[in-house]
Amino acid sequence: MESTDQHVSVLLVEDDANDARLLMMGLARAAPGRFDVVHADRLGTALEHVGSQNFDVVLLDLSLPDGNGLPTFLKLHNADTKKTPIVVLTGLDDEAVAMQAVRNGAQDYLVKGQVNAQLVIRSIRYAIERSQMHERENNLRQQAEMKDRFLSHVSHELRMPLAVIYQAMANVLNGNAGEITPEQRECLEIAVPNVKQLRRMIDELLEVARSETASLRIQFQQLNLKDLLSRTVQSLQSIAKSKNICLERAMFPDDLPEAYGDPSRIEQVLLNLFDNALKFTPAEGVIRTRAHLLLEKPGFIRVAVEDTGCGVSEEARERVFERFQQEPQTIESSRSGLGIGLYLSKELVNRHGGDIWVASQPGQGSTFFFTLPTSPQSVKQAEG
Repeated sequence: MESTDQHVSVLLVEDDANDARLLMMGLARAAPGRFDVVHADRLGTALEHVGSQNFDVVLLDLSLPDGNGLPTFLKLHNADTKKTPIVVLTGLDDEAVAMQAVRNGAQDYLVKGQVNAQLVIRSIRYAIERSQMHERENNLRQQAEMKDRFLSHVSHELRMPLAVIYQAMANVLNGNAGEITPEQRECLEIAVPNVKQLRRMIDELLEVARSETASLRIQFQQLNLKDLLSRTVQSLQSIAKSKNICLERAMFPDDLPEAYGDPSRIEQVLLNLFDNALKFTPAEGVIRTRAHLLLEKPGFIRVAVEDTGCGVSEEARERVFERFQQEPQTIESSRSGLGIGLYLSKELVNRHGGDIWVASQPGQGSTFFFTLPTSPQSVKQAEG
């Protein structure tokens, strides 16, 4: 014999005294002491009960002296601020109306004359569990929205003063505020890059937060990956040169097809991978990038960013894409940032339906690979 796992308070709204008596007796026999049933034979009485008491579930007949059909359900559902889960009781001829009630917020429905106590108990359990699940989902969604709003606000409040600080220091450094001494210039040349680094950290933290709240957006479109790779490599040449690192031009076949994705997000992935390579590659090292169409996975392009840096240990390879992870045995000057660039890259690539991984050995450099779709069909293929 079935029984519930806890004491359940039930509001039974049924105008047929015989039906109400049979249902209450059936619950009492099937699960002695488990159900506390309050009976109401009018919709008006039921409305008074839900306004003054807490119930775990309502069993609602849709045919009452003071209410009939879907409006009966809607009046009770809309009046109940606690949103108690409702199981609709209906006749065989009114099953379509009961289904309308479910579409409008009822948790379940039962056809009178075709149920027994065990079926009612299962329906009550289902209604309560489903309602609790929806409540948890709503709470999580509200928390995520609050977190996103909070982080957006904090990010904005931090960005504004940083922008002012950066512009002021740049003006002084450029001589717009008068002559500066060599010592002052040296101090400013140290400070300006650190302000820019702090600004990047704020941007990365906000992006990570958005990825966790599912508000990180991907705007898909067809794009020329060859142009994007070439532009990205060219934009980093001055940084590579300052570090005495050879950043080779991107290599790809002439017939490389267009990719399908968000250009700004893919550029973000590339910049994160190049930034990682520039950090961990010593002077006179080399960084290469290449792309080609995958034969083993039709509809996808594989991009590789290869460096001749210090490499990644086997243990570190397993967690390199986790948040706030940094390889400890690296060039000391390279240990900047929050260690979330690769984590964010993984999130962005995954949102495109692609994969990202690293091949590396300590002392032998690293190659980071990621794949991108070439069409909407490729994305659907990856999701399937």
